[in-house]
Amino acid sequence: MPSLDDKKVDPYGNNIKKLRCATGGGFLTNHNGIVNVISDYLLKAQIPHKGGSRGRPKTCKNMFTHLTQALNSDDLDPKDHRVLQKIICDLLPDFRALPEDVEGISTGPLAGHTHMLDVKTVACGGNYQGANATPAEDRQVQASAEYTRRGKETDTMLKTPEGEEGPVMAEMRTYGSPPGRVLAPVVGAFAEMSSDMYALADVISAAMTADHLQFFNVSAKQTRGMFRERLLRDWGHAAHLGWARLLHDRRRDLIDRRPSTDLDGEDEFHANHLYHNREQYFSAHR
Repeated sequence: MPSLDDKKVDPYGNNIKKLRCATGGGFLTNHNGIVNVISDYLLKAQIPHKGGSRGRPKTCKNMFTHLTQALNSDDLDPKDHRVLQKIICDLLPDFRALPEDVEGISTGPLAGHTHMLDVKTVACGGNYQGANATPAEDRQVQASAEYTRRGKETDTMLKTPEGEEGPVMAEMRTYGSPPGRVLAPVVGAFAEMSSDMYALADVISAAMTADHLQFFNVSAKQTRGMFRERLLRDWGHAAHLGWARLLHDRRRDLIDRRPSTDLDGEDEFHANHLYHNREQYFSAHR
């Protein structure tokens, strides 16, 4: 739960953006926006993947069903249910068809493997304090370790003897490089990105370059730079828009906007109401 100070609205709205257990689902919308923009570029690069708005299918929820179906009983502890839910990754891109290089340009360490992606976002807080603070990178390391821990917890629920590798961890080792490593791309509060996000940008831009060079006789290095710059620009825009949308959603859902007794207060209330409900207003007055 957030601390008492985090429950106060600060001048920049950072506290209401990171508030846990808030109504409205704004934080999930922000997270899904990042997942979907990655999925969109995977489709543009013709990379098959599961999860996201452009994935086939659009969810990865059946990845471990054949292993965990014995646990899906009504009497399972709610905590264990949450563990099962959290081992479902957000995206599962398949880079196995990509070569190691495109006309001398490396496609990056992700090529040649299928990877599990657990996408995260980091709101602004105390983790940003200090000259050497790297909150996005720190969250990436933490999230990857948490995913592995949840896999081991699931194996324990499946009665795996202590010290032995269970079926879930064995399945996870069929993905990633090195085997079993879960990518945890992170987008921070100021649209900064972790190293896994940049690794994804490298391999996707390389795939787009390989396709482009089939039709045009141009420099592979310059072409990859063009696609990489375009991709990072779009991802950065999506991140900024996502945080801005979350701030407006939390302002609408959590901050009490009662009209005051004077006319100016009522005008301000109606102006805010119109701003947040403009589609309903204009459809009703056509």
